[in-house]
Amino acid sequence: MAELCQERGIEVLDLNPHVSLNGVRRVEMSDDGVHFTPRANAVWIAALREKLSDQLFLDSGRLAKILLAPS
Repeated sequence: MAELCQERGIEVLDLNPHVSLNGVRRVEMSDDGVHFTPRANAVWIAALREKLSDQLFLDSGRLAKILLAPS
């Protein structure tokens, strides 16, 4: 899936390093093996916030360059 997204220019937020161990979902991250627990949701939200924060920082830098560029 990550490869397909990369080919199409779609960003991927890979949560596996945070919710899995050796490629297997950690028990505390899912009650049924599919759906996230509140703990896993907190990990997801933290990762998403970090990604968005990084992106906003990058976008603000691009915007600053545009606004400060000589016309």
